[in-house]
Amino acid sequence: NETCASAITITSQETCSESTVTYGNLSGATISSNSNDCLEEDAATVWYKFVAEDTKVNFSAKALQFYDLDLVAGVYESGCDEANFMYCINEDNIAAGGTGEEQAVLVDLVIGETYYIQLSNLTGGSLMGDYSICLSEYDPCHAPTITASATNACEGGTITLSASGIEALAWYNGEEAITDAINTTFTATESGAYKVKLTDAACEEVFSNV
Repeated sequence: NETCASAITITSQETCSESTVTYGNLSGATISSNSNDCLEEDAATVWYKFVAEDTKVNFSAKALQFYDLDLVAGVYESGCDEANFMYCINEDNIAAGGTGEEQAVLVDLVIGETYYIQLSNLTGGSLMGDYSICLSEYDPCHAPTITASATNACEGGTITLSASGIEALAWYNGEEAITDAINTTFTATESGAYKVKLTDAACEEVFSNV
C-alpha cells in the first residue's frame, strides 16, 4: 500500500463515520519520489485507489494524532506518474491553526475509471501519525458543517474556519456576506456568528451551522 502498484482500494460510502472510514498511519511508510504542485519529494506516502461511480465524490482525510502531521493529497487519473496528476488537496494548514482535516469535492471524474490518491505529510520525511480517509457520495445541497481551529482567540489573534467538502459557497458573518470569501477555509479576525451558504443554483437557501 506504500506504492502505486499496491494501492489500497477504497469505495464511496453514503456518509463518512467512524464505522465507514479507512484508518491508516504514515509511520515507516515508503518515501515517494513523486513530486507535483503540492507534494514534497521524499515524503512518506500511502497510496489509495478507487473506481469512480459518479462524476463527483466527496473526499476527506483527517489526522487523528497530530505530531505535526499535516496531510496533503495528490489525485491521479489512470496511473501514478506525474503526467497523470490531476490536482492537489491542501486547504488545511496545521501551522496556521488548521483542524487537521483535508476536505474536497473530487470533480471531472469519468464513471468506471480508476483514480489514485497519494496521501502524504506536507512537510516531507517519514512522520508518524494516525489518520482516516474516506470517500462519500456527493450531494450539492447537503448542509455543510463548519469546524474551527479554536473557540476563542486573544486580541489580535485569528481562528481558522473550515467548511465540509463542497464546491460553491459563500461565507457570512451574521446576515452579511463577506466580500470574496468563497473558499472552503476562512480566517476570522474578529468575533461574529460565521456560517456558510451554498451558492449552487440547484440549492435554495441552504446554510451551514453557525
